[in-house]
Amino acid sequence: MHTITKQFFNPEKEITEDYTEVLTIKSMTVKDEHNLLVLHRYWKDADGELWSDFDDPSENLRRDFDTYRNRKGFLSPTEIYNIRRKKGMSLREFAEKLGLGVSTLSQIENNQRLQVKYQDTLFRFADDEPLSNINVPSNIPFSFNTSTTGDTGNSLIYNRNNALEYRTPDNQTYILPSIELEEAI
Repeated sequence: MHTITKQFFNPEKEITEDYTEVLTIKSMTVKDEHNLLVLHRYWKDADGELWSDFDDPSENLRRDFDTYRNRKGFLSPTEIYNIRRKKGMSLREFAEKLGLGVSTLSQIENNQRLQVKYQDTLFRFADDEPLSNINVPSNIPFSFNTSTTGDTGNSLIYNRNNALEYRTPDNQTYILPSIELEEAI
């Protein structure tokens, strides 16, 4: 067995010392998904204490997110980025065209945030269709719950025709075609 050792500066201890890599499989819960088996990496100090990677403290969180997306059948951040680049759009242009916040899209593309089903559906639809066919009104405040009316009085649901339906408090309805997503086992 090959042991990997690396030197880190530990800001909590205020010293630089050698750490030994420890890989472990953890059962994680992310949102509504339980028992996600995820390989986590830690670094063990001379006292036996485990630490996250000091140079990449979000590494295990990204691994959790990747496993969640895989289980849900969602696109990866790289796939979403590639769809946007294929369309020749800036982050701002793509976000506005899809009715998403720029920071939301940036966080999803950088694996700092998980997309929800309607967002994944939008990304897939954008990949399959010319963006001229996507018409999400830019003046709609998109802060809502994915199945019920939120604080803004807006709602986003999948209707009986499997279309993504957005309703405003004044009962205006906007419909975006939905794409069937295979459910992961």
